[in-house]
Amino acid sequence: MYTSNEDIYLFDVTGDGTEDLCTDAFFGSGMPRVSVVVYDYINDRFYMLDGFPDNYRLEGIEKGRLVVRRYQEKKEEYGTVKFANDTINFIAN
Repeated sequence: MYTSNEDIYLFDVTGDGTEDLCTDAFFGSGMPRVSVVVYDYINDRFYMLDGFPDNYRLEGIEKGRLVVRRYQEKKEEYGTVKFANDTINFIAN
């Protein structure tokens, strides 16, 4: 696994009042993909937004939300992430 984006964003994904470290990472060999990785350093927990065949790339922070692009070969859409039930999920615009 390696980071495909050198940018690390600080954003409170988990809703605990402390900013989490957010980036995206490329991993896999037979089914390679890009996933969003969130590290809640206060609670020492990692969360991943992953779901083959979709790829997820962080695009930045806009208007108080973490912008994520979900894409495949010929399809893409933008949205954000929502933390619920100890997981992060993609929410399309």
